[in-house]
Amino acid sequence: SAGRDEVFIHAEVLSSNQISVGADKFFLVAVHGWTMHGATFKLSVEIVPENRLLNPAQTAALEGIFTKCCSSTTSCAVWKIARRDGYDPCHWGLAGCTKANETKWLNLQGLYLDCELGSSDVSAFGSSLRRLFVGKNTALKLTDENATIGLLTALPNLIEIDVTGIDLQGRTVDGLCHALVSANLTRIGLSTANVSGALPQCVVDKPQLMDLSMPYNYLTGTLPSLPSSSNLRALYLHEQRSADSISGVLPPSYVNSTTLEHLYLTDLKLSGTVPDVFLPTGVWREIYLNKNGFNGTIPASLGLQQYLPVLDLSFNAFSGAVPVGIYDHPNRTHVWLKSNKLTRVRVSSIHSPPGASLRLLDASRNLVNETGVSTIFTQMSKLQYLYLNDNKLHGVILDNSTTPVWALRQLDVSENYLEGDIPGASYWGDIFTSIAPAGRQFDISQNLYTRVPSWFGAYTGDSGLTITLGSGLYDPSSDADAALASANAKRAVSKFMLALLLITLFAMSGLGMYLAIYIWRQRRSRAHANRFRQFQDFDQGQGVEMA
Repeated sequence: SAGRDEVFIHAEVLSSNQISVGADKFFLVAVHGWTMHGATFKLSVEIVPENRLLNPAQTAALEGIFTKCCSSTTSCAVWKIARRDGYDPCHWGLAGCTKANETKWLNLQGLYLDCELGSSDVSAFGSSLRRLFVGKNTALKLTDENATIGLLTALPNLIEIDVTGIDLQGRTVDGLCHALVSANLTRIGLSTANVSGALPQCVVDKPQLMDLSMPYNYLTGTLPSLPSSSNLRALYLHEQRSADSISGVLPPSYVNSTTLEHLYLTDLKLSGTVPDVFLPTGVWREIYLNKNGFNGTIPASLGLQQYLPVLDLSFNAFSGAVPVGIYDHPNRTHVWLKSNKLTRVRVSSIHSPPGASLRLLDASRNLVNETGVSTIFTQMSKLQYLYLNDNKLHGVILDNSTTPVWALRQLDVSENYLEGDIPGASYWGDIFTSIAPAGRQFDISQNLYTRVPSWFGAYTGDSGLTITLGSGLYDPSSDADAALASANAKRAVSKFMLALLLITLFAMSGLGMYLAIYIWRQRRSRAHANRFRQFQDFDQGQGVEMA
């Protein structure tokens, strides 16, 4: 977060984990995006050995909240244990206390609080409280005061508020812009909070706002533009539940932001083209634009982003060729392009080696019309999952003159127009390596293959491998060659039996005709002979038979 912050290490926690607190103390510090962004950070440490003890006024306020919200047998289990054992709130994770014995942050989330809280319940914390976490308390209610969340009006210096999972009963977000609400908010967490209406411009205009999280709500309207002074780093607005959801276009100010790192706009009703104005100085780490109505070509400037590992553009209507850098940039790790109208996925990469970090690429369900699987993928040493199914790939599946270095575990090229030879097991990464993890897949079904390679038979006993060749052609639980031979035999027997039946019918019909003619001629020759002849009946004696 912006500005000064404090880390509290409780002596009892150290001793219970058998950590020696001596003259030399070492702490591991992780800074988000340090190596990837090439940024420089300054870390200063002040050691305060004195015990912390929350001041009487704030202690009384917490006791009031406990009495009000923890009467249920299922509420506040950890808090009840801490009170029983005599722990001060500063020493077990409920509150973060300063040298002045004031609360800097208050963590009430997940305690199953069962009550209604308002400004009077937290007014004792006043200007000292900077962070308030009350989310994940499904029975908790927050009073509405001055057209906003009442708690916010009593905490003028708050920089972070999280009410995730609290039912705010359809309130709009406009209350966050109230004059009594802290202007210094850096993070707002309203996930699954039943808020509605449009996201107002005044919220994204907050000068210190860095993280805005409002997914799984009922927001509508269009996206407000980001001011040029915006410090926003993360925006989570995905999967709004209202039928009319967030719609319209993606403003250029989002695309050319130099601060945004995480953008989640999944499953909204956005449309139009994505502006081709991504800046080389962008610091993107995740972009999720999937399940919208975007069209046109994928912006070429998106492929130039230096730090972006995760990109999801699936389930839109993007068309044309995939630009260089979208998946072959050395910092890409996971790229989804599924269910668009892309016609070309092969690129002439400017990176050597291409896709040095890529682990997954899904370009299935497009209109890609190329010869086989591009050899560019075989050069990606970390590529494990490749999905190119339901396209228009044709010809030989892979050039066997190449020497693949990929680490494939799953390959799906089903529902294409592939035919010809299939190179041996050594060409397919770890798919046919029995010591590799389970979940390996090789799917070439629904293509134009007329025969199955005999080398498949050596892998029928591998329980961690699924091979799909098409209906009735292959059963991984049985011998491949036997299954193939059986299938071929059944087809051969079926053809033989059909031919034999036809011949038999033909022969019988010919014989029947011959006998009919013979009998007719015999009867005709006797037409004028004796009309009666004798016969011997062993039981009845002699008699006559009509000819």
